Amino acid sequence: MGCASSKSRELDPGRVLLQFDAVSPSRAASERRDGQVARVVGRVAMSRLGVALTSPVTRQECVHYEVEVSTLDESSRGDVAWIPVARRSRSVDFFLTDDAGTGPVFVYESSTVAAVKRGNCAGVENLELMEQRNVDTFLKEEGVAIPGFLTRVVPEERAMVRERVFRLGEAVAAVGVLSLADRHPKLLPIRPLSDREMKRFDDEDRLAWACLLATHADAVVVSSHPAHVQGAASDFGTSHVHSPARSTN
Repeated sequence: MGCASSKSRELDPGRVLLQFDAVSPSRAASERRDGQVARVVGRVAMSRLGVALTSPVTRQECVHYEVEVSTLDESSRGDVAWIPVARRSRSVDFFLTDDAGTGPVFVYESSTVAAVKRGNCAGVENLELMEQRNVDTFLKEEGVAIPGFLTRVVPEERAMVRERVFRLGEAVAAVGVLSLADRHPKLLPIRPLSDREMKRFDDEDRLAWACLLATHADAVVVSSHPAHVQGAASDFGTSHVHSPARSTN
């Protein structure tokens, strides 16, 4: 469920990420930002002993994915709504590195990653045939049966698939509390901000931060939206940033 602003419209909680200066992993450590909420921009990398995930629909190597399959439901009154029938979210520990793969590395706890402003959403009819079969396999693994899902008994426009993925090597921005206490600098879940920390926030920014805390209280918030990734120091070359194919925001 989204958060409504004072203007009674859907509020984009990702907007508040722009209130934090973008820093590369090297800068975040060298500037001694211990305990501060920071937006760290880098490339996704696996730990030496880590094993990457494979996203269920598009079969991409990644460190985090969220999949949701919804069907269109029409009530007796004629109201229609998308109803989720299957969901799955998985993450593994990963690092952020500078553009060249050097510099300090930030460790993320696998249980504390939340995605904003990132996702590929499509009707089943717009997926490749193999991806449709992958969705069918995913539904079976989740114990969900939709008769005619691949045989067109169910109209294609009545099924929607959303997959959010953070791929290996992808440029992302991550917002969390920076901790320099361990061997590797680490981002911890977001926390409430003091009035001093929010001095640049307008009313909608404050509402957006409250919305993020309400929905992702125990999470590091991660985004690959170009607006969130831009602006890091020169040791992370934003000119090399690329958006994954077919992504929507």
